[in-house]
Amino acid sequence: MKRTELDRKHRDLKKSLKKENKLENVKQSRGAGKLTVGTSITSLFNLFQYDETEIFNIQNNEKILEMILLFQESFNEKDIENIFRKAIKKTKVKEKQKAFEDLKSSMA
Repeated sequence: MKRTELDRKHRDLKKSLKKENKLENVKQSRGAGKLTVGTSITSLFNLFQYDETEIFNIQNNEKILEMILLFQESFNEKDIENIFRKAIKKTKVKEKQKAFEDLKSSMA
């Protein structure tokens, strides 16, 4: 092999190692179990049972109550209210205020 070919292979190897390291760093920073506002909104939304007008299972679903307790440990009250509003908004129900008040009352 010529020297230029060896140099090119060496550069390609360095690039691929650098790319792998960046991907690992991104995965570690996101974390598999790390709780963010965005993941919390999606998780709460997935637990809701609803139709066009209202959400049915806020008061009697243990998973929702456990999730709210987890939110209280991880976020401040402003973020929790934001999570509630956005999760309710994703459902597109008509009685948004009632659902928000139910979630807020189960937080206390």
